[in-house]
Amino acid sequence: MTNTLTAPSQGTIVPPHNNIPSLQTNRIKPPLTMSGPNARWRLMAFVGNDAITSLRLDVSGQLTIGRADVLDGHIPGLDLGPYGAQDKGISRRHAIITPTDEGLNIRDLGSTNGTRVNGHKLEANQPYKLCDNDEVEFGQLRLSIRIVGPLTV
Repeated sequence: MTNTLTAPSQGTIVPPHNNIPSLQTNRIKPPLTMSGPNARWRLMAFVGNDAITSLRLDVSGQLTIGRADVLDGHIPGLDLGPYGAQDKGISRRHAIITPTDEGLNIRDLGSTNGTRVNGHKLEANQPYKLCDNDEVEFGQLRLSIRIVGPLTV
């Protein structure tokens, strides 16, 4: 089955041959692979519309994104609780970012309020390539992503 995204003003966006949707049509992207267990990436995430708050993240394995639940003992790798996660519709286990040799993948984990990249709603449990300057919305919380680059192992 092929994943296809439809943007209101752009028509149908055809994914690359590997069936993983590409969310930006103005750049050529390398094919995604789920290899690269030793791949490590650094990114900066700017929180909210004003982007005053920034987070530096070193991603060396699956980075779970969501909000902590101390009663359940769940603490995600990126806890968005301090940024109003519960009020903004962020699930405890909302999404994950996974490094590959070619870059970073993002995958919604079937969250209640969904994940959007550059305005496109992600299909649950499908990997999408995360690119520099992407706008990611977890529920109603927006993060601007800057990929600083791969880190040497």
